[in-house]
Amino acid sequence: MRTHVRIYLTALLLPFVVGAASCSSPQEATPDNAPAVAVTTAVASQLDWPAHFNAGGALRARTTATIASRLLAPVLTVRVRPGDHVKQGQTLIELDAAGLGAQATRASASVTAATEGLSAATADVEGADAAVVLAKATHARIAQLRADRAATAQELDEAVAALASAESRLKGARARRGEASAGLEALTAARSAAATDASYRALTAPFDGVVIERAIDPGSMATPGAALLVIESPSALQLSLRIDAARAAFVTLGQTVEVHIDTDGDSVPGHAGRVSEISNIDADQHSFGVKIDVPDSTGWRSGLYGRARFAASPRTTIVIPASAVIRRGQLSFVFVAASDARARLRAVSLGETSTTGVEVLDGLVAGESVLLAPAITLMDGARIIVSGSAR
Repeated sequence: MRTHVRIYLTALLLPFVVGAASCSSPQEATPDNAPAVAVTTAVASQLDWPAHFNAGGALRARTTATIASRLLAPVLTVRVRPGDHVKQGQTLIELDAAGLGAQATRASASVTAATEGLSAATADVEGADAAVVLAKATHARIAQLRADRAATAQELDEAVAALASAESRLKGARARRGEASAGLEALTAARSAAATDASYRALTAPFDGVVIERAIDPGSMATPGAALLVIESPSALQLSLRIDAARAAFVTLGQTVEVHIDTDGDSVPGHAGRVSEISNIDADQHSFGVKIDVPDSTGWRSGLYGRARFAASPRTTIVIPASAVIRRGQLSFVFVAASDARARLRAVSLGETSTTGVEVLDGLVAGESVLLAPAITLMDGARIIVSGSAR
């Protein structure tokens, strides 16, 4: 492959070299009669190059809420449209459920009646308790008189019967009080449920956000669970993407990655994102979902496309300084310091660029010396003097 690349690039350069030679005059300088040029060189080094891979996806709001009704009721009003900003607690939709208000009123009246009934039952218990105290005192007094032979057996039997009757009435009063208390609790719960149902007539915003979808209009019938509005919080966004299962080892929870949103343009540097969610691998699609928290940025909206850059296993490659590269159109060249002390122009195929240098995919071998920042007038085959070298 390298041989084919060299042949192709040589064929491209040959007409240029021949044309330049045919148009030159005898007085023009040639590589042989020109004085030697002092140059600085650097060695093409074989290094461990940090590998990366990109994955693309769409921005999604971290917090999204679907507004739905819990009631089967007609829609009276819808106060918002897609794009409207809403505040937490703001009324969004009103339902026609007037019967729920009357039900809540009836439930409140029942609670009041049950409260009075419990008060009456409590009073009965207190009266029965007093009767038991009196019956016990009477029984004790008659029993003592009977022991002193001052009371008859019948009088003692009547005192015993009166005590038993008083205790029985006390038990009944306590039971009625317990029943009244339980009834009050049930009615209180029913009143709370009725009030809650009545509150469902107005659907409110759960948080500050933006309406992104509206699926209902006044006059339509709202059914329980059906989505009516969708609200999202634009202040907290995530980049949602899918990654091939073969790269699962390079993605970890909490990992910092570089994120670039397409609307920013190539001149805007990437933003630091953090991997916040990793889903299980889908056996059918052989991929898994990843969500990346991104910083707040003016102009970003849900639905924009973005890319995340993940670090992968480093690879060994040849690296040269960026200043050694000469770009002519779509082609890239370097001057190599040949063993005969001449500069040789050579076409190269480049890969990625980093602060370390430029990756050379083809055209150089490790250990060759390239000229740094060669002069524009430097010609192929020119004599050179190496005045310095850089790493």
